[in-house]
Amino acid sequence: MLVPFSLGEPVRLPTETAFADETVVAGAPQVLAALERLEAAVGLPDGMTSAGRNLELTAWYLDAGARAAAAARPGSWGAGPDTVFHVALYLRAARYSLRHGCPIVHT
Repeated sequence: MLVPFSLGEPVRLPTETAFADETVVAGAPQVLAALERLEAAVGLPDGMTSAGRNLELTAWYLDAGARAAAAARPGSWGAGPDTVFHVALYLRAARYSLRHGCPIVHT
């Protein structure tokens, strides 16, 4: 879970789900800073956006946009398109949380 304010450190909370016994609550400002460093390291390809309409990023990734971008402009990101997709996805979530002042829950 991302919250739209700073936390000194992530908070672990017990939870009962089929996937885990606990959830982690993190401050969006800290997550955003870490993801911006990752973004600089991997570099987002042309045509990939970390902002936009719902599912636009997923559609780009699944509907051959990632493959076409890798063929047209190979780069360090091309070796790990899954990683780049998730960096962009979580960048978008952190920015959304801060912009709208709302928590984001990933289930």
